[in-house]
Amino acid sequence: TVAPTTTTTVASTTTTIATTTTTTVAPTTTTVAPTTTTTIAPTTTTPFAPVPTTTTTVAPTTTTVAPTTTTTTLPNSLVPNDTSGIEKKVEGIASIAGMAKDGWVKVDKGETSLTITTSDGLAIKIGAKVKSSVTLRLNTRGMPIFEANDFITIAGSGLKPFTPASTWLFSTPTKLGELQVDSNGNFSEEYSIGDAVAPGDHTAQLNGIAPDGTLRVVEVAVEIIPTPEVVVPAIAKSSTSKTPPPAPPLSNSATIALLASALALLAVSRKSPDAAPAQNEATNNDIPKEENVEREEAGGDIASVGAAYGVHSNELREDRIRTPRFEWVDLLLNRIASSFDRVSPMISRIADDGAHVRTLLGFMWLLLPLAAITTGIASAFDTDFIVMIPSLKFVIAICILGAIDAFAGMLFTLSFGIALLLGGGFTSVDSVRGFLGIAVFSFAPPLIAAATRPFRRDSNEDQIHWKRLVDFVLGALFGAWAAGCMFSALPSLTTYKPIHSDRTDLIQLVVLLTIASRWIFENVARMYAPQRLRIVEVEEFREVMPMQPFTSLLIRTAMFLFVAAPFIGINWALWVGGAMFFVPKVVGKFADKFPNFALVHRYLPHNLFRVVVMLFVALWWGMLINDRYGESPNTLLYAFVFLSVPGIALGITDWFARDSKEWPSTAISKLLGVVVLVVGVLCVRGVIF
Repeated sequence: TVAPTTTTTVASTTTTIATTTTTTVAPTTTTVAPTTTTTIAPTTTTPFAPVPTTTTTVAPTTTTVAPTTTTTTLPNSLVPNDTSGIEKKVEGIASIAGMAKDGWVKVDKGETSLTITTSDGLAIKIGAKVKSSVTLRLNTRGMPIFEANDFITIAGSGLKPFTPASTWLFSTPTKLGELQVDSNGNFSEEYSIGDAVAPGDHTAQLNGIAPDGTLRVVEVAVEIIPTPEVVVPAIAKSSTSKTPPPAPPLSNSATIALLASALALLAVSRKSPDAAPAQNEATNNDIPKEENVEREEAGGDIASVGAAYGVHSNELREDRIRTPRFEWVDLLLNRIASSFDRVSPMISRIADDGAHVRTLLGFMWLLLPLAAITTGIASAFDTDFIVMIPSLKFVIAICILGAIDAFAGMLFTLSFGIALLLGGGFTSVDSVRGFLGIAVFSFAPPLIAAATRPFRRDSNEDQIHWKRLVDFVLGALFGAWAAGCMFSALPSLTTYKPIHSDRTDLIQLVVLLTIASRWIFENVARMYAPQRLRIVEVEEFREVMPMQPFTSLLIRTAMFLFVAAPFIGINWALWVGGAMFFVPKVVGKFADKFPNFALVHRYLPHNLFRVVVMLFVALWWGMLINDRYGESPNTLLYAFVFLSVPGIALGITDWFARDSKEWPSTAISKLLGVVVLVVGVLCVRGVIF
């Protein structure tokens, strides 16, 4: 009786297995059937009654195969993921969910992006793109800062080829966009943040598929700040608040680049021992040289940036351009220049700067100072009497007026400052510092351009056409570069960053074209109105007072430290850097008593080559310091001290290598000069660095 029952049970069991496995595991069914038959048939006796129990466990085992085949369907990477309850690998401001438990995450902060790498080969770079420039700004917590008008850039590698991915912002899920992974697992995209994202702390999330088919969720903490375009009307309409919103701090890399550019300008703009003869030196052979005061010395300097004049007109030809003029205007400016030449060579230099314009325009020159004063007052109203960068149209007007005539730039500074004072704009030390930055920006670029290369030369000089070409290119180039460096530093000095403060390229272009035009005006005045030019400009300057150079150096050093403080703080590096600025200049006053090594001087770079080499070294040195100390909390302190080393080395070399026999100018040397000039242009434009 038992045997039939057992047989029936086995049969039904076998039937059950067959019907269960044939749908998904057909090959397995053919194997199981004979095994079941051969094994169960001999064991049909009563002692082996548990056998059916063994066979019934086969069914669940075979049915578990079907779910494992669903792994061919990838997880959805296009939806936002809540990772609050999921195990994540966390490193600083970044975290990744979906990795193996023994994996690791690394975060590196570079100049233009924040890079996240993992132990399973995933690499993601997150940065910000603002118009034509790409920078990475971090707040005090190390989080990337974005404005609503910025673009978040996402790039990287290590995802599964040909799979989709998406980027989101939290806490309220806001989809920034999707991206597609290429055949090599690489991806790159940029997303506009938009004004709809509320200011504050957010989490940027990237969802993608790893090569093993599992989901990877990368999260980075970011800060969104309001755009200045939204803030400005609020400030203008507010009658209770006079404090502008703070400017986002510059990243360490951006600050180092700015310091390197500024110190490179100081080095290339100073007068070298083998510089051309005095540019205001009278050429009358009857007057001994020692009785004349060089214009370069009489011109003063800004933080050791020599402000060179042009050659005083000694042409004997008749004027071909005669414009009516107000003699009292020329007399007044000449009197100002002559009155301050012993006390403040800078004021003397600025008062005499527009001699070429007064020669060509005559009485119409008065339109320049009138426009400068009007622009200054209008700029104060434009900023609601807050010390900040005015609107872009006023900035462009300042660039043009100041580059054509530094005296007009000075008048803008005075009118702007007086209007701010009457309107209560000077409310803190930062407002004073910011005003000084705007003031220097308004009149310094043409002085730096003229210090690099003269605007005018004597037509009897040797190789005059080649020298004129070099003067034209380098003068405009370095004047524009100086203007760009000053303009990019203004947000940190004023503590406010309007939207157009990123238009450095536009400012440099305006200054470059204006200084190039000025170079033409200067030479037209020298060639076609030489007699009038001799009357309009100051012929000679008196020697400065004995203590004036030392007093001027103390003032410049104090200004140097005052302006540098917001970038690096008040600490040991500020005082060490100030000493490195001050001491070499004091020693340099006695350099003529040091021995001269002619052989060293002969093989040192001179003229154009000197300028480009110093520029190249300064920028390369800045990159080296950034790479060496970029991750240190004292990065800026080390940079502020060490970035002065190339300029100091050049100055010390000049003390002991002041004169030697000149190299002849040949076609080969000029060709090499063109190559060097191109390299210099590429350095300034940031193509090489």
